[in-house]
Amino acid sequence: MDAVVEIPKEVDITVTPEAVTVKGAKGEVSIPLSKKLSLNRENDSLKIVGPKMFVNTCKAHILNAIKGVMQGHEMKMSVLYSHFPIKIEVKGNEIHIKNFLGAKVDRIAKVVGNTQVKVKGKEVIIQGPDIYGVGQTAANLRGATRIRGKDERIFQDGIYLVRE
Repeated sequence: MDAVVEIPKEVDITVTPEAVTVKGAKGEVSIPLSKKLSLNRENDSLKIVGPKMFVNTCKAHILNAIKGVMQGHEMKMSVLYSHFPIKIEVKGNEIHIKNFLGAKVDRIAKVVGNTQVKVKGKEVIIQGPDIYGVGQTAANLRGATRIRGKDERIFQDGIYLVRE
C-alpha cells in the first residue's frame, strides 16, 4: 500500500533511512522510521510505501509533525488543591511541584524534548512542535501529583488536564 502526504511550502522535510525530519517556523520534529517503509520525496509531496498499518501510522506521525511545526501543539492543565496550596516552578528540563499535600520534598516532573512550560497562577500551559513531547510532559506532570496512600475522593489535590 502507499499514501501521499502533501508538503506545505513553509515546511521543509528531510528524509534519511533512519528518520524523517520536519522543520518549520515553530521548530523541528524528528520521526524514527521502520525498516519496512520506503519514503520518496517528489516535489511538494512525500510518498510512503509499505504495509498498510505502517503506512497509515507513518502518515499520521508526519501530519502531526507538519501541524506542530506550523501551528504548534498546546495543552492546558489546572492546579487544584483544597488542603495545601501548591506552588509550581520550572527549572530547566524539570517542573518542581512544591508543598503538594503538605510535603516538604518537591515532586519533580520531566519536560520532554523541546517543549515549553509556562505557569500562570493556577494554570499550566504546555506548548511545543512535537505532539508526543507535549503529551508526555503533561502525563509526567499528572503522574507526579498522583495521590498514594490516601482516599482520592477526599484528597482531590493535583494537576489535571483541562478540556475546552
